[in-house]
Amino acid sequence: MRLFVGLQLPARWRDAIGGALSALQAEGVRGRFLPPENLHLTLVFLGELPSPGPVRAVLDTLPRSAPFPLRTASPGLFLRKRGDIWWLGVERSSQLMTLQAGLTAALAEAGFSLEARPYTPHITLARQVKSPPNPLERLSLPALETTVRRVTLFSSQQVDGALRYLPLYHKSLI
Repeated sequence: MRLFVGLQLPARWRDAIGGALSALQAEGVRGRFLPPENLHLTLVFLGELPSPGPVRAVLDTLPRSAPFPLRTASPGLFLRKRGDIWWLGVERSSQLMTLQAGLTAALAEAGFSLEARPYTPHITLARQVKSPPNPLERLSLPALETTVRRVTLFSSQQVDGALRYLPLYHKSLI
């Protein structure tokens, strides 16, 4: 079972981002665009695990915290030989970065093997994009904001031939 912990985005975010991605596709931008229902903010990627139970146990130990704002930032991309990964940035608030670092530390202490690269908060929009000139200048999105009150354990699964990120467990932070 392929698992990760992240933040589930509100429907208005998924709708706004999905509409902007559809507009890019209509203009001829090609790549593997995420469907709106899969849009999320990953906090910690765990990979293949036999069961979600041990991850849930770690999530249940997270300390309570005050709700905090989550805001979009500038888009960006990770350059890849087979096509770029396009993403929408998220502001690096102290609360978000503390949550991510605390979650990472708790999972590592519990014995989970985690990625070592620095955390860049972002929402993946598309993979394997063959970039046209100035591609991200064409991404038209309003500033989006929500309040974070919980984290979600997700599973990445094939459903009817399509990859879906399914919420398995929600842990309230307040």
